[in-house]
Amino acid sequence: MNTLMKRIDNILFYAICFFVGIYSFMFQAIDIRVLAIISVTFIIYAVIYDKYLFEDWALRFITLAGFGTALIDAHRNIELPETVYYVLLWPFFYILGKYIMTDKDKSEKRGLIALVIMTIMIYIQGLIQYANHNSGLEETDSWDGWLDFFTGVHMARTVYVFCFCAIAAWLFLGLIYLKKNILIGLLIIALNILATVVDFVFARGRICLLTQIVVTFIMLCIYIIKEKKYKNKSYRKALTIIGILAFVCLVSGTILVKLNVSGIGDRYAASFLGRDGGIFGNVRYRSIVEGLILSVQQPLGGWSTPSLDIAHNVFLLFSRDYDTVIFLLLVGYEIVILVYMIRLLMMKMTMFDYVLVSLLVSINIYYTIETCPWRYRKYWFFILFIGGILRKRVENNRVENE
Repeated sequence: MNTLMKRIDNILFYAICFFVGIYSFMFQAIDIRVLAIISVTFIIYAVIYDKYLFEDWALRFITLAGFGTALIDAHRNIELPETVYYVLLWPFFYILGKYIMTDKDKSEKRGLIALVIMTIMIYIQGLIQYANHNSGLEETDSWDGWLDFFTGVHMARTVYVFCFCAIAAWLFLGLIYLKKNILIGLLIIALNILATVVDFVFARGRICLLTQIVVTFIMLCIYIIKEKKYKNKSYRKALTIIGILAFVCLVSGTILVKLNVSGIGDRYAASFLGRDGGIFGNVRYRSIVEGLILSVQQPLGGWSTPSLDIAHNVFLLFSRDYDTVIFLLLVGYEIVILVYMIRLLMMKMTMFDYVLVSLLVSINIYYTIETCPWRYRKYWFFILFIGGILRKRVENNRVENE
């Protein structure tokens, strides 16, 4: 019986990797009904395989959020709403991540394979999306190409930068690997440079660069502290120099812009960096604060922010379009995942663990300041899939340490 289960487990692992690859490559275009059929089959198997499956608050929160959105949409519409399918799809995405890690002996290798496949395929999809720009540079907010080929639907060009969030999470690893394996390090860095250039040229984008900087800084700090690299004299010297240079550049740049020395302030305001209030005073931040206040004042939703009409935050948009309960369920999921991440950070970490944390940080930055995963629920695959992997990783580590 054990041999049979191991064979089934191995077959399912390769099937999941295939699914992750195909899904990441064309998640925009996959028919929701096909996904629903797959999800039903897999969830039934997962429940039989693990009777304690739903003893997981992250899974409970995301399942209840799916039910809640479907019930509200069903109440509003005569026809069966599309969100009914996500009652099963959201937990399915999360359970897939957990199942990848079921074999404790191979869990790290399996998890890394799945994350590499996901990153590569979604990156390729991003390049295809940008390459199929339907007009001149920066002339339109619509795109022909990948999604349009399958569905006939145009989308905003800035949506596709999401496809570069995953590779941005690997940048810190590329810097570390310059000493360990220079070819891998240079490849990761080159892919990130290409993503940033593409985002700049085609969409006047800042999110890709912002994500790379923030995530790399956070992960390098975590890596240095966890691996006690700060005890190394050369590391301390390099970090001190980088810190001083960064501080000087930030302060001097701010002064030059504020005082408009040689017209630098005007050029900044006219550039893509100064759009919507600039990097630090961006109107999106104000809309998020307004959205939080309105979620308390109008718990049944239907509100609009004074600054942007909508709150530029995925979770708050669920509060606006549904109600505050749905918002709290999604925040509950995020809090549970954050707790799992903190637990992982308190354990001895491998490079796989660092990548896992980095991917969660990177994707959550996008969810915090962008909106499209509210409109296009298939984007939730990535944050839920990684959340499932993290949950099982922490569970496996705890069992090993007991």
